This record gives sequence, C-alpha cells and structure tokens, in this order.
Amino acid sequence: MSSYTNFIKDFPTRCLELFDKTFDQTRINGREVTLLLSIATVAFNIPFERLRAKPEKHPADDVTRYPEAKKKFDKEINKSFRCHWGQGDTWKFIEGVDGKDIRGCQVDQWARPEARESLSNKKEANSVFSHLRNALAHGSIFTYPNYSGTSAPPQIETIVFLRQCRERKEIEKCCQERDVDLDKYDVLLVSPQDFLAFLKKWVEFLNSLDLSTSP
Repeated sequence: MSSYTNFIKDFPTRCLELFDKTFDQTRINGREVTLLLSIATVAFNIPFERLRAKPEKHPADDVTRYPEAKKKFDKEINKSFRCHWGQGDTWKFIEGVDGKDIRGCQVDQWARPEARESLSNKKEANSVFSHLRNALAHGSIFTYPNYSGTSAPPQIETIVFLRQCRERKEIEKCCQERDVDLDKYDVLLVSPQDFLAFLKKWVEFLNSLDLSTSP
C-alpha cells in the first residue's frame, strides 16, 4: 500500500474513492448510511482537526506547514453554511433540548419533525463543522425514525447529530456558575443524501487547497 502524501487532501480523497467503489453493494444490502458515517468520521474529522488547530495543538503542525491552505480554510469556515456548504433543504436544527428529554428516550420523541427549524442562513460553517466534529468524535449520532424491533427496520430518513450547548459549557468554564443548567443539547439533522452531498463538497474543497509548504 502506498504511503499517504498528506492527510488533508490525499487521505480524505482515498476515503471517498472507497465509498464510491463500494456504495452500490452496500445499498443493495441496506448498509449505505453505515458506510457513509464510517467514511465521514475520518474523512471529515481528520482534515478538520489538522486545519483548524493552532500550531501547538496538533502534533502534525499542518497549519504551519501549509499556510496558504490554512488561510483559505479560515476564510471558508466564516461563510454561511447554508449558502456555501449545505446543499438541499433537509438541514434542520433543534436548539437547547433538555438532557432529561434525550436520555432514556427514543429519538422519535425528541427529534420529531414538528420540533425542527430550517438551519439559519446566518449560521457560520465553523459552527456547523464544530457540531459535526463533536458528534462524530463522541458518538453522539442517532438516526430517525427509530427501530422499535417490532417489525422490519424502517428506512433511515434523517441522520441526527447531537452536541452539548457550547454556550452552557462556556458559562461553566468562565463563570463557574454551577447552579446554571448545563444539561442542554443542540440537535443538527440532515438526510443521508444531503449529508453525502456535503461530504463530497468537503473533499472537493480540500482538493482545491494549496499545500505548498512554508519557506
């Protein structure tokens, strides 16, 4: 097996190649969402972690090695996610769901369609990327509708990404207000088709980066 030339372009491109080569078979077997999430977990998270990090935060030090790529990345993540990244109309958001309404409950109860709002055009890509990264890294992923086990499994309509509200964490860290309710979660939802379109756009963006090394 040939070595990776880098983990920003080469690695995620190979991941997407694997997806394309195996997708037809996984679709026949009803495992296409499993494949999608498996590929996304590494093809999105690894380049994102390397590009967003400060030099001292990641041992690869890619933000110093590839300054032009870092500059373009920083510019892109400050744009509107919906306008520049989120194709399709299935990107939805539920803000501040109580943890008690999530733990021990079926996803159908707290991620129901009537509770969702369209993802705002004002939400920056960095916010959505961070949400996806957190959910993929910590396993905070669900699918809707839920399989109850009483009949044949339903088709997955929506992938659900969960993240503890960042604002609540900041209150805890900065103000030490332990009496504040920190048990709130933001919920990001999208169809498998629109998530795949995003992942392909992400890899296309990575391939556009200038990986010239710093002098």
